Amino acid sequence: MRGSTFTSVVTDEPVSASALDATVTAVPQADLSITLADDTDPASPNVTIVYTVTVHNDGPSDAEDVEVTYTLPSGVTYSSDDQGAGPPAGGVLTWSAGTLTNGSDLVWNITVTVDSATSGTITNDADVSSTTFDPQSSNDSASEDTFIGIESTTALLSSMNPSS
Repeated sequence: MRGSTFTSVVTDEPVSASALDATVTAVPQADLSITLADDTDPASPNVTIVYTVTVHNDGPSDAEDVEVTYTLPSGVTYSSDDQGAGPPAGGVLTWSAGTLTNGSDLVWNITVTVDSATSGTITNDADVSSTTFDPQSSNDSASEDTFIGIESTTALLSSMNPSS
């Protein structure tokens, strides 16, 4: 071809068929993603909130040794979780979830009570990891903001319009 350069290597060494054999090993990979949602927002002090952490495996392989961590925001007290991960250590819950098959979800519900002096926005964080390679790690963390007001709208309206 015009303008192209070709290089040829000539050797006196014989080449055996085994020297040309190559082994290709496929590396398993699992695209994990995580979402975090609250069941009450806005909320009030002394109210119970359930946070739902959902992890999805978009494959193509199963995810091995899946671990999910949830960081409690300041201003809440841990009550329970449905995976037996509690009580939290240093404000962090860790769930060793095991294997998550391709196309499957894991769901973890964490119940907290808002402390009486809490107000403003509190932020919850959750992360997922696995020993299986994740080609899209940017979706392995999630945050959820919850607004804590002094009184809920329902309680405020009830106090303004007491029933007779």
